[in-house]
Amino acid sequence: MGIEGLKLRRQPGGNSRLSAEQKDEVAEMIVAGALVHGFDTDLWTLRRVAELIRLKFDIEYESSHVSRILRGMGFSSQKPTKKAREQDDEAAAQWRKEEWSRIKNKP
Repeated sequence: MGIEGLKLRRQPGGNSRLSAEQKDEVAEMIVAGALVHGFDTDLWTLRRVAELIRLKFDIEYESSHVSRILRGMGFSSQKPTKKAREQDDEAAAQWRKEEWSRIKNKP
């Protein structure tokens, strides 16, 4: 053993139940949006992705494992930005341009 026994080695996990082609399909479905797949909003949650995988491929995953799968596929968790429904985008942009620049430059 010697020095070779001290080297860090990754412990192999089990094989994924989703094939590479199925993962590509999941990625395409996610990019298409949740609304396209019958959800009420376009927000993806781990539970929704797990449900999609279950319905499409008949494979069940816990939400925590879906998170690892998605990270391995290059996705990251995102927090939706909050915006008032009544907000006027033009008025907000104008305020940021004029008022905010004036306010932030004060000592």
